[in-house]
Amino acid sequence: CSEIYLIFDADQAGEMAKKRAELMKNEFEGEISLVIIDLPSGMDPDEFVRTFGREALIGLMKENKN
Repeated sequence: CSEIYLIFDADQAGEMAKKRAELMKNEFEGEISLVIIDLPSGMDPDEFVRTFGREALIGLMKENKN
């Protein structure tokens, strides 16, 4: 695959994981597109999809791709 999407919980642990993922993103630059999706504060991916739906998640993915 050429694109990987990462979605972390919007809490302290998720923010720490996101920082580590940013380092990994630089490691793979040019080989794989690593996209990190930001969620609204305090939400986890499951809660986001249950609240806003699948289409909203796809919208976030499209927004963050660039």
